[in-house]
Amino acid sequence: MGLHAGLGLEFIINEAVLSVKKGDVVLLSIEYPLYKDEEDGDPDLINYTQNIYPKAKDYYRIRLKDNLIIWFQHLKNRFQKQHSYLDSVYNRKSFNTYGDMIG
Repeated sequence: MGLHAGLGLEFIINEAVLSVKKGDVVLLSIEYPLYKDEEDGDPDLINYTQNIYPKAKDYYRIRLKDNLIIWFQHLKNRFQKQHSYLDSVYNRKSFNTYGDMIG
């Protein structure tokens, strides 16, 4: 199994338990951030995973604080300046008020 560290150690272990059978040998190789007790995974990734893989909701619950952080980040992203590619031919400046292409 190869699982994203951002899902958190709790998710990884719970998911592995579903596949392990008596007599299996389990080797757990985890990334360094997962060794810390305070590392619960990426709240945005966990929330997304719970939406597309409902069984993940049995593994852990997102705390209200984490939901607020996710909501705030999405709100902040909406107000950041968006960079868009401006095509040199097909853009508003290429047309006159009659809709004729002049660019």
